[in-house]
Amino acid sequence: MGEYTHAEPTVEDAPRRRVVTPPATADLTAVRSAIGNRAFGSLLRRQRVARVASHKPRRPAPRRPPSWPELEAALADNTKDVKAIVGRVREDQLNQMWKVPDWVRKLAAAMSPERFAYLAAAIMLDSSHVPAGRKEALRLLSAMLHDKETALRMIVRPVTVVIVPRDMQPTELEEFQSLLTKDEGKGPGKTFDGRQWAHVRGFSDVTYGIGVYVAIIEENLLGGAPDPKVFEAPTDDKGNVIGAKGAVVGGLPVGFSNTTHEMAHAIFRQGLTAEERKLVTRCYQAKRAATSGAGSLVANLWPDGPRINPVAPKRWKDKGWTDETRLRYLVGLSDDARRVYENYSSQNVDEYFAQLANAYVGANLGIDGATLEPRNNGRDWVASKEPKEMLDLLDRLFNHATVNDIDANGELKARGRCANPPRPPGKRGRT
Repeated sequence: MGEYTHAEPTVEDAPRRRVVTPPATADLTAVRSAIGNRAFGSLLRRQRVARVASHKPRRPAPRRPPSWPELEAALADNTKDVKAIVGRVREDQLNQMWKVPDWVRKLAAAMSPERFAYLAAAIMLDSSHVPAGRKEALRLLSAMLHDKETALRMIVRPVTVVIVPRDMQPTELEEFQSLLTKDEGKGPGKTFDGRQWAHVRGFSDVTYGIGVYVAIIEENLLGGAPDPKVFEAPTDDKGNVIGAKGAVVGGLPVGFSNTTHEMAHAIFRQGLTAEERKLVTRCYQAKRAATSGAGSLVANLWPDGPRINPVAPKRWKDKGWTDETRLRYLVGLSDDARRVYENYSSQNVDEYFAQLANAYVGANLGIDGATLEPRNNGRDWVASKEPKEMLDLLDRLFNHATVNDIDANGELKARGRCANPPRPPGKRGRT
């Protein structure tokens, strides 16, 4: 690989005030006598101001990007600041590093897992649409990439993570337009649970060209809600309406990370080995089997809480149902018929792994949309409810990383680190 091409930076001298050369010391008395004490003092003050202005420090010249040998040497030196080193490389150049897998593998062998995780995240991230979200996205993504071999498989695939602006439907971006016609059983342009892809704020594993793309969202990185216009009816590339207008929804719960959730999907599909995916599937199927009876169906064993809410909602009780009669009814349903009442992490193996990963890194705050029960959060909870082989896999992938500062109950600590922070009052629109 050749060196970066660049021009040596130059900085033109800033305009300076004209400085009058002060009179020699021997002439000062004569000048003072000629113009008077008040005028003489004013002259000296102007001279001091002019000297200070003329010696005002200039802004430093921009740093040139490193050459490839310089970059390799700096990254391999585990005593140097990897964020500063990576920050000197243009994002579009980082995004091309998947094309030189042998060189990236050489770096991986020389770098610590934490440092390579940051580099891997930078190689995969496309923040060109939302530059302000880059820093937070790198913080979250790098927490998910501690296992070098997993990260390398994703780099070589290649996986690209795109930040979607809060005022844009993801399907407006070229790499995600194929979703407008994708049919998962609920009709063209709809997800497995009937939502329109154009209105989904975040998803993973979209094939475009030779790569796989992940959509994460500005509002979940920087806080706040999406622009209501993103729920308008989607249109095709010719402006024809091809779907219905969706309900306007706000932002995700404070502390819940859509970024780590979607990255977990990419890890499951593109980073894990076939044997590791089989392990996750076995654990998912075992948990489904263990939570199928009347008692276990309401047990708090899933990342998103009990499989169904043990308490009948008001709309059921208004029609004469009790907690017991509703539970017997749901137990009698087929698995497919009952899914609409079940928590999100129990829906399929992909969502199980994504929500489990979120819980592990402490980013699974909030309540489940179907059961309205609190989600579970924190590695301690995962360790208490998952088999050892699953915990061992998560430990290897994430190495005890947490993206939120949480207490022993998985709740956010006051003034600690927080994914999806509260948006500052009065701040609206694009960041």
